[in-house]
Amino acid sequence: MSPRTEESNQRIREEQRERILEAARMIFAHKGFTDTKMTDVAAAAGVSYGLAYHYFKDKEEIFTRLVEWALNGALGLMQQALEMPGTPWDRLHWFLSQSLQGRGNLPGKANQ
Repeated sequence: MSPRTEESNQRIREEQRERILEAARMIFAHKGFTDTKMTDVAAAAGVSYGLAYHYFKDKEEIFTRLVEWALNGALGLMQQALEMPGTPWDRLHWFLSQSLQGRGNLPGKANQ
């Protein structure tokens, strides 16, 4: 068995970060920011408490990253809507439909 490549290690790290972020998104939605603890996030992500802290300084950093993803996703959807053919009403309808379906605001691969 050969050792993992740096690319393989990087992919694994990115997958861990995404798993933590997705778990945090679900926990924040269910419990709210104040009642969410890093132990909750780590358990939901299936990682150790220490590993969660290896990837993120604290829950504020996780929350900030999730808000950034949501805002970037919304901006991407708005840009797509502006570039679409049709009336302003058609573009607004499309944008709201996509937004309500949760498109454009999920971390990682769930956004693709």
